[in-house]
Amino acid sequence: MSDNKSQQLRDVVCDIAVHHMPHDAAQLEDEDVIGAAIQHMWWNYIDDHQGQKGLPNLSEEEFVRLVFKYIKALQPKAKHGWKRYQAFVKRGWQKVTCGVALVDPTRTKVLLVKGHDATTYGFPKGKLEEGEDLLSCALREAYEEDTFPV
Repeated sequence: MSDNKSQQLRDVVCDIAVHHMPHDAAQLEDEDVIGAAIQHMWWNYIDDHQGQKGLPNLSEEEFVRLVFKYIKALQPKAKHGWKRYQAFVKRGWQKVTCGVALVDPTRTKVLLVKGHDATTYGFPKGKLEEGEDLLSCALREAYEEDTFPV
């Protein structure tokens, strides 16, 4: 990868981190908080950046390793960052998902969104955030995935 593309990728990863990484020092020590933030960053990258403007199609592992490389607060944890992230995913910190089926008034059309792999379609859905009720999660996901106010 050229130096220019490497810098562009670094800039994108850091920009995503600004929106998802906790800013509180205590939260930076909580592996579940870090895991959830990185997971959201990964989803953001594959949904909004991967393959665009020459950005590479990264595996989840490649992306997570870049996060630990580029984000200064995580660099001391970089040696075991991927293993820690895998442990977070395995624990299933966020198991509950919520979604919504949006049907037009004639009941002949439904809203479908592309899946993360960009080859499948489904109803807008996503994982329940801590402290969130099921209905709020479903409505939030419909808006996040399609900016459709429900």
